[in-house]
Amino acid sequence: MLYTERDRERIWWRGPGGRREVVADTPRGVWHSGETGMMSILAARDFATTRHFFTCHGAVEPDGHDIRVVLWELNEQATRARRITPIVEGLPTQTGRHGGCRLRYGVRGALYVGTGDATVGTNPQDLTSGGGKVLRVRPRTGEGWPGSGSAA
Repeated sequence: MLYTERDRERIWWRGPGGRREVVADTPRGVWHSGETGMMSILAARDFATTRHFFTCHGAVEPDGHDIRVVLWELNEQATRARRITPIVEGLPTQTGRHGGCRLRYGVRGALYVGTGDATVGTNPQDLTSGGGKVLRVRPRTGEGWPGSGSAA
């Protein structure tokens, strides 16, 4: 089982027999404030062979903050997780309020990303914003799922 600690910016693994291990502790670039931090986590459908999983978390860059979906890999010993690449970046956040994110699989393997509105009431109706939406993307690339429209 993989799970996160939002404010402590940690990813944990819990294995058979109850053994627990912090596999990522305050990864570089992760940001938490208010309701934003290390949020959703989802094992890749082929986790048994690739050891890949996704997180959705707040991130800090030199030019500001955002919410992003990141692809990770857990090592064979389940002692360390390595960040591979962000697949969705630039989801809105300001102070961390309403910066939520939830990851789930949809039909035919689409990755659904439920996003917060960043306390901006116009984000859900704004087709140029990824805030306040359920985005449907390709799990490995973050590209829009065919027929998904053009939002963020």
